[in-house]
Amino acid sequence: MSEVMKELGRYLDQAAIATRHEPAANKRVAFLRSGLEYTDAYIAAFRIFRAHETNNPGGGRLPNETKQRIRAALDNNWLDSRDVFKHNHLAVNVATVAWGSWSYFGPYYWSEPSPEVREKTVESEE
Repeated sequence: MSEVMKELGRYLDQAAIATRHEPAANKRVAFLRSGLEYTDAYIAAFRIFRAHETNNPGGGRLPNETKQRIRAALDNNWLDSRDVFKHNHLAVNVATVAWGSWSYFGPYYWSEPSPEVREKTVESEE
């Protein structure tokens, strides 16, 4: 998580405490947190891509460890996208954000969530 995202999270922590006795205001803080957490999950993979490109200016093959980190970040993003879409769709227009971007992840060895992640969604719906 970047320093900016941490700072924004701290502001939301303070706001949650300040509004704990005001349900409507506290719900708005949770709404903002949903968007912040989604954004952080979305950019996590890009941070890994950037680090790899910075450390390997000529390109180069992705090490297996980096591929696994990318897959985990994108799986987490998929779960967060699904959660926002189902429970707090006004916080982030997930369909608009994700539209077209998933194809971007193909060169990074991700085209869909892993079977383990899909299993989590089936379990949570039961």
